[in-house]
Amino acid sequence: MKKRLQKIFAGLLVLDLCVLGIVITKYYKESIPEELTWQGESLEEMELPPFCSVQTKRSVVDAMQTKTTSTNVPVKLFNLFTIKHIKLKWGTGTTVAPVGEPIGIYVETKGLLVLDVAKVEGKDDLSYAPGYNRFKTGDYILRWNDVKINTIAALNQQIQKTKGKKVPVTIRRNKEEMKVAVTPVMAEDGTYKIGTWVREDTQGIGTMTYITENGRFGTLGHGITDMDTGTLLNLKGGEVYQGEILGITKGKKGEPGELQGYMKMSSDHILGIVSKNTEKGVFGTIQETWLKKYKNKQIPLAYRQNIKKGKAYVGINLTGAWEKYEIEIEKIHINSHDNKGMEICVTDKRLLKLTGGIVQGMSGAPILQNGKMVGAITHVFVEDPTRGYGIFIEEMQG
Repeated sequence: MKKRLQKIFAGLLVLDLCVLGIVITKYYKESIPEELTWQGESLEEMELPPFCSVQTKRSVVDAMQTKTTSTNVPVKLFNLFTIKHIKLKWGTGTTVAPVGEPIGIYVETKGLLVLDVAKVEGKDDLSYAPGYNRFKTGDYILRWNDVKINTIAALNQQIQKTKGKKVPVTIRRNKEEMKVAVTPVMAEDGTYKIGTWVREDTQGIGTMTYITENGRFGTLGHGITDMDTGTLLNLKGGEVYQGEILGITKGKKGEPGELQGYMKMSSDHILGIVSKNTEKGVFGTIQETWLKKYKNKQIPLAYRQNIKKGKAYVGINLTGAWEKYEIEIEKIHINSHDNKGMEICVTDKRLLKLTGGIVQGMSGAPILQNGKMVGAITHVFVEDPTRGYGIFIEEMQG
């Protein structure tokens, strides 16, 4: 009996050690970056799991500086066992000017975004659903009977022309174009309808993140999505205008705050032209006047391995003047390629008094550390408005 218990104990011990080994291996691999953008600096001070080290040998430096390519460097445990390789990509030494000014963004969609479908009460007192099984929320209506559609007015005009005949409609669904057949119905008011709610443009308030030397801008750190469907908008174009903050609703636990303001939507206050809307930000070309204003304010950007836990700053204009407010970088998700690479906490008493932490409208506010641009605020934690996420600036290069 005693020997049997010893065998069971030994078996459980081996099992525990195996599980522990799997957990430790998973932790080590997740804590070590898959790839890094690199400019020849030492990687030996990079934060790694305990007992791990990485060395950039002279041969690696020479190879990377003479070729626009990538190479792999080993990460060793106890300086003996290679447990992972990091892919190094040569960086370009980009500089950016942190902005942190309130802006308004107006964008038009490429085609009409489908929000929902509904029934149509017909002239004959019957109910019809011409959009059902034809359109889905998130679709884009591109062409009606081969006529390009960009506005709701243009779509309605084409619907009336068909006079109840079945027509081919080109839509885009999940990045794929397809055709569906739709038959408009004469409604109670005598007009033809397809029972489909659509949207052609949207606008909102945010914070300008940066301007490059060659006149490109990046903002928000996340994409512009439709407020009803959550769909990332496929843009035809848009503009960025100067914004003005009129008031601030402070954030509370369970109740995110917001910046209350408006955009100065006139040709005198246009700042730039939007060219791209992605999950990592909105990008475009800045106007010459603002390019000159920030031409001499360029600073280096920090790659993820250069970012440290601890004190950092968010630069933003909330009261009519640009200020730096102290924050804490609490966690760094080194392998993040989305817009949640860092977890941050607002510690500056001035900002806490002003906003309660992070509020809606602060998306895009630049994060600075050790004289470099490291990222931008993207999200607030609903249950704790003092904390939120930030995107690595290297992920926000449009």
